[in-house]
Amino acid sequence: MNYHLSQMQESPTVSVEWSPVWEIILGISAYTHRKLRYTFDCDEEWSRASLSETLKEDLQMIEDTNQWFALMMLQASFSASTVQDFSDELSQMEETAFYSIILPYKDRHSEPLRLQASHDRDFHRYADEFKTHEFFGGYIASLATHSFSQMKDSFRSLLSGWQEVMEEKAEWNKWKSALERESTLHVIDKEASVTEEVQRIAGTAYIPEPSIWEIKLIPQISYRPWLLEQRTPDTKLFFYPLREEYLLEQGEPGKAMVNGYKALGDELRLKVLHLLQHGPLSLQELSIKLDVSKTTLHHQLSLLKASKLVTSAKGVYSANPQRISELHEDLSFFLGKTHEE
Repeated sequence: MNYHLSQMQESPTVSVEWSPVWEIILGISAYTHRKLRYTFDCDEEWSRASLSETLKEDLQMIEDTNQWFALMMLQASFSASTVQDFSDELSQMEETAFYSIILPYKDRHSEPLRLQASHDRDFHRYADEFKTHEFFGGYIASLATHSFSQMKDSFRSLLSGWQEVMEEKAEWNKWKSALERESTLHVIDKEASVTEEVQRIAGTAYIPEPSIWEIKLIPQISYRPWLLEQRTPDTKLFFYPLREEYLLEQGEPGKAMVNGYKALGDELRLKVLHLLQHGPLSLQELSIKLDVSKTTLHHQLSLLKASKLVTSAKGVYSANPQRISELHEDLSFFLGKTHEE
């Protein structure tokens, strides 16, 4: 007789996590993302910020090497509540453990090579695994240009410097309160699926991945309006934008609405949106139809995507009718609300 013993299916755990350290790291990441920085809600404020020469040098190093990724991986491991806690954890780390955390995971076939690189520091060999990745190859190679001690000192200096910038902001305490409230607001529904909980809280679709056993949903403001995804070997990280209503004063228009109408306030972008309303198109197809260079169109599409008026998948762009409708409703609600006041 054959017996079949059924086993309970294991699912990843889902949690909402926040600390000021996450917001500081997200701010550093966004500030040093030169290509997209103009799309971030905080860009104008950052342009006016007074930065020390030391902080400027630290930020330039991050921009050149993409070592913001290392900060994210370390905080994913530490879950530090304060910058001081992060620094203390960093000071106690052994070199091999440090590199095993900050080297990006590729797949199970490459995992032995990743772990070997954390031991023997053969970063260039592991970097070859990411030849087609946008930045991981260069990031991994950059680890060979700085000593373990130099990187720890640089990271401590950078986090302390950016924390000082944030603490000078009049809104910093408001930000912390809003993010803390968001992190405690959501109770994880153990009866719901992982995909349902990620969609409900972070507002994004998620397809479960092999070897992922923990999902952290991290509310953020510095990377608004974008949602950022990263992963460790066993943890998926979603940095989702905090809802704007938490940040607005009475009678103040939301930045999402303002940026949406700014995105519409351009003849070329309106033409692009008009074409996409009639069906999805690739960058090449848009370039031909509008007789405009792909470089110019890519910039305009970035603005439309940042405002969520346009979406893209596998190089094909589509209008987002839901967001277009919401933008009209947001304006009507704001003007009506203002009039009532």
